[in-house]
Amino acid sequence: MAMNLIRQRMSSLRCRAVELQTCLRRWALYNDHVPHDWKTPLLGRMTPAEESAFQADLELSRSRLRPVSAQIQTVTKWYDFVLEQIRARLDHAAALLEQGLGQECVAVLSDIEYRVVEPNEETLGFFFRCLAQHASHEYHQKLCAIDAILRSLYLPAVKAAHQRGLIPREALSRSPLAYVTDDAESIHSWRQHAVAASCCGRQLPLSLVAVPRRRLAEPWNLVDLAHEAGRCIESDLNLTYEIESRFAAIGGGGASTAAAWPSSSPIWARWSHCVFADVFATIKLGPAYLSGTVEQWGASPATVATVSPASFAPPPLIRWQVMIQTLHLLNFADAANHWERSLRQTFGDFERYGASLGAAWGRWTMDCRAVAQIAAFSPMTALGSARLVDVVEPFLANDAQRCQRVREWLLASQASSSSDADYRWIESNGEARMPAHVALSGLRAAYDVACDAAAAERIWVRFWRLMQHLAAGCDAVREQEDRDFAPAEAALRQIALQAIPTAQLPSHSVMGMTLPLGGMPVFHGAPGVGSGSGVVPGGSPSLPLNPATGRPHQPTS
Repeated sequence: MAMNLIRQRMSSLRCRAVELQTCLRRWALYNDHVPHDWKTPLLGRMTPAEESAFQADLELSRSRLRPVSAQIQTVTKWYDFVLEQIRARLDHAAALLEQGLGQECVAVLSDIEYRVVEPNEETLGFFFRCLAQHASHEYHQKLCAIDAILRSLYLPAVKAAHQRGLIPREALSRSPLAYVTDDAESIHSWRQHAVAASCCGRQLPLSLVAVPRRRLAEPWNLVDLAHEAGRCIESDLNLTYEIESRFAAIGGGGASTAAAWPSSSPIWARWSHCVFADVFATIKLGPAYLSGTVEQWGASPATVATVSPASFAPPPLIRWQVMIQTLHLLNFADAANHWERSLRQTFGDFERYGASLGAAWGRWTMDCRAVAQIAAFSPMTALGSARLVDVVEPFLANDAQRCQRVREWLLASQASSSSDADYRWIESNGEARMPAHVALSGLRAAYDVACDAAAAERIWVRFWRLMQHLAAGCDAVREQEDRDFAPAEAALRQIALQAIPTAQLPSHSVMGMTLPLGGMPVFHGAPGVGSGSGVVPGGSPSLPLNPATGRPHQPTS
């Protein structure tokens, strides 16, 4: 009886692993170049109703998924190599069982489920959700537009790094794809999943960005996509350690008079990843990023200066100061001064918060210019001694002019947006096609002066139509680049060899908190429950964390 139960569990694990491959190949059926030896077996697994629905929406779904077809092929090939490892481990477990080593077989099966099957189920679960939304009527057009924004934010820096010989060609294939999430579903986001994977030695073949559903209703707040792109840049260009070590040198080593903050150096090191992403976003979007964050974080004077020693993000007032100093360094002094005056009028003088936080607050505010200087204008070894502004195509005067044209068109009372001819102003003066993120900056500038609901509704409609035009215009280039950048099989096999966790998560991991768009952590559960306690704060203490996924391990019965 015991042997039969072990065989049942082994069979269930094999079915779970194979089903992931089947799901990936089912998505690949929408590809024009799907192998014939895949199609018949996959159609044979469908019920009559499923096959009828598949044939009915084949052409529509194929056209909607064409922009991400290269990613589907890449992930499918990658998982084929992962499945080879899973099958080899299951065969080893079967051999142990045949030798009568039941306990050893159970241990191997637990390891397969805990370290191999569960993490890859979760990784592919995010990807399947992304594909389903890209193929849906509700989200397809919006996600194509958001993908175009993310690509224009991310790809120039990665291309520049590749041209300098700093990263392999395969790294160019990791332009993030967007998927929509609700607040209740964002407790465990893709970013948290990716951080957990990195901490325990897993390498992932794709990159995603979770976009809150409410952003579709307020696209002028999509400026925080630039923060997410900055996080991806820091990770993919291997800047993490260098940024953290440079920020750790800020502020000197002297002790502060505030007992809770012995030195500003370790605090800046802890904040380094969030602050670097803010600087990157400001470099790419100019004043628009600062404007969007003020709306999102400026709920009350009490919240903008709230500091937690355990937080990985500075309080909003410190982040805004870093952005203002970055704008000064980019020669946008007028915009920087405007927003500094606005913040002081809304929240009062920044210095007054020092009364409650002591000398640490004054030190942080004085450090902000040095922080912006280090992140944006200091040569970095990981960038081949180049500066960040040298590789990311920063927001310059000509981008500001384009942004102004977008703003005027969005606000014009009689502007038309029903045909391609209505967008000829985009390529005026012989300029190249407008990058999608510049159009986003123009939307934010328009919203800053749209003071009534009717104007907001008008610019909402026009913006999404403008983004449809921009995204459609670069689809052919995007598809060709994705095919050119797609990793070779040898590279995918190497990534697949690192799909299995090799280490436990460190105790300072970010489990137990959400990481929403824009990088402001929100903690859940009682304050007494720490991230290194082995349980999810606010959850059941009987379920240990799976270090490969960062979520409670649910063993099969």
